Amino acid sequence: MIQARDAASAGRRTGLGRQKLLAAVREVISEHGVGGLRVRRIAAAAGVSPPLVLYHYPDQASMMVTVHRDLVADYLAFREAAARSGDGPVERLRACAKAGLPPSVAAELVAPLFELHVLARRSEEHARLMAELWSSEVALYEEIIADGARSGVFAPSRPVSDVAASILAMEDGLALHLVGNNDELSGERALFELLHLAAAELRCPELESGSEGGPPTR
Repeated sequence: MIQARDAASAGRRTGLGRQKLLAAVREVISEHGVGGLRVRRIAAAAGVSPPLVLYHYPDQASMMVTVHRDLVADYLAFREAAARSGDGPVERLRACAKAGLPPSVAAELVAPLFELHVLARRSEEHARLMAELWSSEVALYEEIIADGARSGVFAPSRPVSDVAASILAMEDGLALHLVGNNDELSGERALFELLHLAAAELRCPELESGSEGGPPTR
């Protein structure tokens, strides 16, 4: 009890909020993976004592769900902002695709997401968060594609929802390799391949990047 009161007092004195602590958890997961998550590592990353970490989050499982939820929200906000930055359907889709691939999306944002998605195999809460992210990302692509179809820029070869899901599925696979530091695949090549697929599915050659000099070497 005394230790808990001391930890609470320390939290007030330092002004440490939960967001700072959760940012430290992201950092540890990004560097060491979920399996390397330790209270002492979180405390060191946040610059606080281990008892303060336990005061805020005595249950690691609930902490992980909170981190996963916040990451999903931040990642979607980043992608939505990127998609709005383009002028017209072609540039919007390019911007959306680029925002899903490193290095355009920061490693500290996307790497922990892949780590936490693995927990979905054994956790309904994590599975729900992963499914919500998928649905939201598909909806974002659907919106852009439908807009392009209405304006005659895109001519989808299949239902819009199917094309959106295919683009996202390929994007996820490419992002996984980039996060995993696959030296056979560069960010430039990954984006080229993703836009090549989108161009074929939407019958819009304008989407392809690097067409003048051919695809990047890797």
